[in-house]
Amino acid sequence: MRCRILTPAIATVLSAVLLVFAVDGTGAPRSEIELSWDDGSAEHGIAGFAGQKLAVGFHAPESALSLTAVRIYIMDDGVVNPVDPDLPTTEPFTVWVWAIGSSGEPGPAANDGYIPFTSSYECPEDIWVDVVFPEPIDISDEGQFPNHAFYVGLEWEHRQNPVVGLDLDAPFSGETWYWDWLSWAAVDTADVLIRAVVSDSSEVPVEALSWGRVKSEYR
Repeated sequence: MRCRILTPAIATVLSAVLLVFAVDGTGAPRSEIELSWDDGSAEHGIAGFAGQKLAVGFHAPESALSLTAVRIYIMDDGVVNPVDPDLPTTEPFTVWVWAIGSSGEPGPAANDGYIPFTSSYECPEDIWVDVVFPEPIDISDEGQFPNHAFYVGLEWEHRQNPVVGLDLDAPFSGETWYWDWLSWAAVDTADVLIRAVVSDSSEVPVEALSWGRVKSEYR
């Protein structure tokens, strides 16, 4: 898997700009829209144990054809690297995409699970990490993704690592979910800093404001 690591300066710009121009395999221009519920600031962090999961739900615009990337804000876990104090200590994790379940919770997995970092100390901290899927996930199938709705998130492979940023500024979307090994539970007191990037093939991309951006600008 290819991962783009965003510097703090670039991450600041991306938190305010939702539209990224790109070119598809045929050379035709396309648009990528970043969907978010958070306001870009992490007041706290959340972590879990191996096998627990964190998910965020989104409804993509009708023009969106595919899910191309997931963006996750990884926080400093507060642990000093025993090999080199300047190195991070975030462990590998798995990135998932889910269809909507029968009761609105994350349902069947829509991918096989991607591990963007396979070794310890490779994933940076206090930064937006952009996980780009090697093959975009088709979200145009109304049978699998009604109304272009889906969940993205991660599964912890290690104890309390990584630590993912939490936006604690109300109002909250109610779109963050936590899997405790047995069932999904909605989180109504925070928005987790996990975002989705969707793409269309329009030659004239239209910018769409996510709630995260509105919340950031007008709170």
